[in-house]
Amino acid sequence: MTVRRWLSVPFVAAALVAPSSPARSFTLGLATDPVHDAGQTLTVRDESVELVFVSASSAYDDEFRLTSPDGERSFSCAKAIAGLTVPGGHYDAETELLFSLATPPGDAWMSGPGDRNPDQFAHARLTQVEADTVLLEWEDLPGGGDADFNDCVVLIVIK
Repeated sequence: MTVRRWLSVPFVAAALVAPSSPARSFTLGLATDPVHDAGQTLTVRDESVELVFVSASSAYDDEFRLTSPDGERSFSCAKAIAGLTVPGGHYDAETELLFSLATPPGDAWMSGPGDRNPDQFAHARLTQVEADTVLLEWEDLPGGGDADFNDCVVLIVIK
């Protein structure tokens, strides 16, 4: 389905959708932290992406970033308005998208397996919610904190 607009409610994103579109060329890796269903990777090929802010529930003003492969796109999770959409770029070759979350105390967490982070915890959880959309949920505290994965929530729309 093609996503037209996302509305924010606590822990849930609801979509207004149009008729189905062709399958997208992306791969969502398996969770490397099965306890928290976190640590997935996202790889795209011949696709464009958009980053849509959904919600934040954190005491921090976390900074969300699409860190690589081609420069940074970012926004403040605490200051963003639900529905804020940031172009994520187009990727012709097979490319893993790396996301990060920076906290005011100075922590910077990477998406993917926990071994990418100094505390060895997988701070990002990726879940496919539509044929062309992946939900990215962050835990911003060291060691997994409260493990609620609601500190910054973003939709990755693959076009």
